[in-house]
Amino acid sequence: MWSEGVQTLFGYTLEAVVPDFQWWTDNIHPTDRDPVVAKFQAALARGESLWSGEYRFRKADGSYTYVFDRGYIEFDASGKPLRAFGGMMDITARKQAEEALRESEERYRLLFERIPLPAFVYDFQTLAFLTVNEATVEKKAYCVNVNGVERTRVSHISWFLLC
Repeated sequence: MWSEGVQTLFGYTLEAVVPDFQWWTDNIHPTDRDPVVAKFQAALARGESLWSGEYRFRKADGSYTYVFDRGYIEFDASGKPLRAFGGMMDITARKQAEEALRESEERYRLLFERIPLPAFVYDFQTLAFLTVNEATVEKKAYCVNVNGVERTRVSHISWFLLC
């Protein structure tokens, strides 16, 4: 049975909701459906009383919202599942923030890699290089070995800053 939260979060009227497993799975985003259902069924098969997942769930208007779903599964004495109940939390804002952060990190990575001037990140305490861009290597301001960037100690950083 679904509570009035299904109306608040997803816009469905209680009359429109079919209180069964199929209605729930039909409203999981097609890309997410198989892994979510498989994880839930695995929890049932193992006799686990707790289940959770993050996925996209269809709203009454046809759009999708990201949810964190936590469920509790009740079993009878023989281990047969009797019912599952729990709650969903809208995590769309968090997912959007995570995506914005990924995009920002990608823009920074591309800028760092493609800037035509030497650029590097180093540890302030040890002065060891953590990473350098290709321009640093090309201008022979730093060497790269076969296994990646050498992490050598630099005694005087200002030379790099004045180049």
